[in-house]
Amino acid sequence: MKIVITGHTNGIGKALYDELSKEHEVQGFSKTTGYDISDSNDRLLIANAEYDAFINNAYNYNINGYDKSQLEMLKLLDYENKIVINISSRITDVDFEMDDATRRYRKDKMVQDQYCAGKPIINIKPAHIATRMQEYKGRSPQAVVDVVKYALQPRDFQLHTICLS
Repeated sequence: MKIVITGHTNGIGKALYDELSKEHEVQGFSKTTGYDISDSNDRLLIANAEYDAFINNAYNYNINGYDKSQLEMLKLLDYENKIVINISSRITDVDFEMDDATRRYRKDKMVQDQYCAGKPIINIKPAHIATRMQEYKGRSPQAVVDVVKYALQPRDFQLHTICLS
């Protein structure tokens, strides 16, 4: 299987890239390799890569407010006979006092969740994964890897949303 992963050099994306590369042909796109999803030309280039499965993982933090790069990436993808997985967050399911950056992140992910609803997108919503954004506190990114590996398996039904606590 040919798999594309955005944001493949850190956190969840790196864990996915390292594990899935053992059994699949995986192509990664990230800022550290010269591809920035906040750039519309890069998004188009990434979306046109050859893939059987696309994992939309990269998040482009924007201190000035809502960043729609990950959502815009989803809108460019081909869903016909493809597997599309979006890495969202359980933060969209809870309400608590948040700082401005967390509120913006939550808003970004909520908009993505709304877009994914009713589309052939598997929306994975992990909680507290030990990544740079979480100051490396929480569950191992392997938890997301395990769920993605499950989502990539052939089945006779459509998965939509998978929440990890």
